Amino acid sequence: MKFLLLLLALLTAGTGHAQSAGEIVHGNEYHGVIFSAALKLQPEDTVRRWTPTAADIQRLEQDLIGFMHKQPKKSLVNHATQGPSIRQHLGQYTRQYAGYISPKGERIIYVNCVWDVDNDPFAKDWPSRFIQVFDGGSSYWHIHYNVAKRKFLALAINGVA
Repeated sequence: MKFLLLLLALLTAGTGHAQSAGEIVHGNEYHGVIFSAALKLQPEDTVRRWTPTAADIQRLEQDLIGFMHKQPKKSLVNHATQGPSIRQHLGQYTRQYAGYISPKGERIIYVNCVWDVDNDPFAKDWPSRFIQVFDGGSSYWHIHYNVAKRKFLALAINGVA
């Protein structure tokens, strides 16, 4: 019985929610998917959404490079022995972008970053499903971007169990 419960937990851990495919975007140092305003990060999600444009993402990515280079090196690795260096490998992360409206009415883009989607069992269908993993160190991280202010908020790098 314990084995079955453990197996069930492992099979469901880190799974996301089915979504319709979004718009694939590519730049010199990034690739990812823009999810439409219909995306819900969680089934109970009631946040107002909007759909970022490719131009919004291009501006965000330009700003992200500068933001990351200004961060102390230690702040970009959660548990140094687990996962890649975000600063050194920024362009190699696959991104998922979802727009939402803040309580102040500001347009924010949530950026979900996943390392090595080709070999990650949780990220097989990353263009059509929001990937949510609660472990894995710097292989998984996310950040929020205020479009009007061109500012980043709440950088979060996963921990390691």
